[in-house]
Amino acid sequence: MTEKLGMNRDRVLGLFAAVLFVGLFVFCSGEAGAEPKGKSKAKVKTPAAAKQKTVDANKAIAEKVESYSITGTVDEAFGRVEKIGKVIVYVDWDGLREAGVKKTKRIAVAGTNHTLKQIIARLVTKSASRGKPLSWLIHENVVIITSQPRAMKLRKRLRDIATAPKATKQTKILEKKLEKTVAGKKHKFNFDAIPLSDVIDYFRETFKINIHVNWKALESVGVDKGTEVTLKVKDVSAGKALDLVFSGINATAGQMDSVYWVIDDGVVMISTGSVLNKTMRTRVFDVSDLLHIVTDAKGPRVELQTIGGKCTDDSGGDSGSIFEDDDKAEKEESTAEKRKKLNAALIEIVKNSIGEDLWQPIGKGSIKIYKKQLVITQSLLGFKLMEKSLQP
Repeated sequence: MTEKLGMNRDRVLGLFAAVLFVGLFVFCSGEAGAEPKGKSKAKVKTPAAAKQKTVDANKAIAEKVESYSITGTVDEAFGRVEKIGKVIVYVDWDGLREAGVKKTKRIAVAGTNHTLKQIIARLVTKSASRGKPLSWLIHENVVIITSQPRAMKLRKRLRDIATAPKATKQTKILEKKLEKTVAGKKHKFNFDAIPLSDVIDYFRETFKINIHVNWKALESVGVDKGTEVTLKVKDVSAGKALDLVFSGINATAGQMDSVYWVIDDGVVMISTGSVLNKTMRTRVFDVSDLLHIVTDAKGPRVELQTIGGKCTDDSGGDSGSIFEDDDKAEKEESTAEKRKKLNAALIEIVKNSIGEDLWQPIGKGSIKIYKKQLVITQSLLGFKLMEKSLQP
């Protein structure tokens, strides 16, 4: 009886996540259809869940599999993932069909000492059609396999849902106000061997801003409440003054041991690079203006002709056009090739602004361009270093 209840619970949880996924995607697409009659078409196959209690999906994908060999259709392959990892897998077949993938497509992967995450990634790559990548994510303890565009829409929608609409609006207003405060009006600052805690209190009270200090993290790098701050400047913003305060403290510290301030969820957070590097954020930037390609327009060819016929040179040959055709031999670069190079150049510029260590595969950050939008997933430290690199 207990086993049966566990089985039903897992099926219900899996089905709930699947229906939520479909509903969220329809909402994201802005399409409303008639309510289907009878049973929902969104089903979750849970052979492993039917036999025993499912495990935490995030923990399961980190576990190594000593040896595996998966051969069969795409449908069968992801069914095997359920059995191997004891996780619920939902395949969004609508999304896969849009990406040109059929259930009956045959794939094969095998290996040793790979994590379940690596196995899923290999299966997703093998399943994808050329030029139409697939993606996967975990939500509500369910591994979701879908197309890359649908995955991006779902992730964005889930981020929106994670925070109540009212709170999101208030946070955005607060962050804009905070950014305006720290970067706006110029002030005079005069600190002469003042304890750091007093300096932070001064910023907190003078500018009416929320400041959270991770003193435990600061103490781990030798900075405490009594660390003395000396600064004498004028005509600088509050944000610039904070930068100067911590640049003095960080004089001999490395990147991860340095102290930084960042704005996150409407609060000025002060911590070390190593701690800030653990908190990831995804931000989307419209770069359509930077990716605009100006195509070369071909002008009319000009022919030099006499009234009676073509002009001839001293050798007696026809001169014809004043433009020779040598340039035709050179391969013209297509608009698509130009755009590809421009995309790569923009990504390289952003990556180089903070160094390779914070980007995959060494670090955690990732960057891609999707429909003229720059999608960056990076740590709070990474975004802070980008911000600093853009300062004049």
